[in-house]
Amino acid sequence: MADDILKKLVKGFEAFRKEHYETNPDKMKDVVENGQRPKALIFSCSDSRNGPEMLMGVEPGDIFVGRQIAALIPPHDEKDDDDTIAATIEFAVNTLKVDNIIVMGHTSCGGIKGLVDGVRSGAVGSWIQRAREIKDKVKLRLGDKASDKDLLLAEVEKESVLWSVENLRKYPVVEKALQEGRLQIHAWHFDMQNGVLNAYNPQTHSFEPLSGADKQKQEHVHDDNCVPFPKKRARNNKGGFRR
Repeated sequence: MADDILKKLVKGFEAFRKEHYETNPDKMKDVVENGQRPKALIFSCSDSRNGPEMLMGVEPGDIFVGRQIAALIPPHDEKDDDDTIAATIEFAVNTLKVDNIIVMGHTSCGGIKGLVDGVRSGAVGSWIQRAREIKDKVKLRLGDKASDKDLLLAEVEKESVLWSVENLRKYPVVEKALQEGRLQIHAWHFDMQNGVLNAYNPQTHSFEPLSGADKQKQEHVHDDNCVPFPKKRARNNKGGFRR
């Protein structure tokens, strides 16, 4: 019933209030009275299963978040007067002075599946088709293996993160902050099935686990279907990819 989710939300807020206003009120009082001071801006998908606050277990004021379908960041368009993404980036970099921007994609992404399936209708189709070049690029890289629908989807999910990061670097405020050496950009991918958070490594041109236990597991795994990302993804130390 509709009332059930509303009750759950209210109950969740009550738990939040108890924790941050009664049991441990100092942090909330600080960020309200002195303003938020997040160190990172995270762009993630709107998917209900991968909220950054939930995944990272952060406190109020720790991260600034932008969420949109498939976590896509289209190329910067100076003529777009209604660009929420550009506004989010500008506020985070220029006003909040974040040190890091993370673009985080994930497995089982409905938006990326729509892109692979060729969805074009409606607002969703219009949005995901901005990234249509990703599918073509991945199919070219996979060659005969592109007929494997699951593999194609998995590779497009990862490529979409790199595509978004490349676009992000060209937003004027980001470009300036990178040149000044006060900003780092990270490409992350959440494996929802296995509970693994991966980061793009420009040295190996692949996504690798961030946590220690998962890193050890990967050392013993070989995937014959793995197709390495192009070496041109590597960047130098001036505003390049960071893990």
